[in-house]
Amino acid sequence: MSRAERWAWPRFERRMLARADAIVTFTARDRDAVRAIGTQAPITVIPFRLTDPPRSAESASAETSRNVLFVGNFIHPPNADAARWLAHRIFPRVRSAVPEATLTIVGDQPPDGLAPYSTGRVPDVAPYLRRAAVVAAPLRAGGGMRVKVLEALLSGKAV
Repeated sequence: MSRAERWAWPRFERRMLARADAIVTFTARDRDAVRAIGTQAPITVIPFRLTDPPRSAESASAETSRNVLFVGNFIHPPNADAARWLAHRIFPRVRSAVPEATLTIVGDQPPDGLAPYSTGRVPDVAPYLRRAAVVAAPLRAGGGMRVKVLEALLSGKAV
């Protein structure tokens, strides 16, 4: 964020929270953070639940065992930032150490410059998880529960 955004964001949060009739968070930590900003609105925690976890952990095949996977909804700016950072800053270092490594970025409306790695929107993430050797979650911003991390771990993947 720019300096102006860092200055303006807390004021914006306080104004919006003051207008809320009720607030939902996904973790107790987020609830406490919202409460610390200051609000009179009731805050309810509704934790994420993975309703259909994989039945078994599946390892990547030898053919795809060098695949790094990132999954995200790119309407969410922290996911777009993470995908760019992964593709342009992290993955080149991986490639220099493991030349046969591949990167797959799954998600609707990926940021510009990621076409070589992007699948776009897919009907089911499970096949991509099965083929991944590791799932990357290089999120530098945002908050809350990282459902993508839970899904990767439930699939038996390194994160």
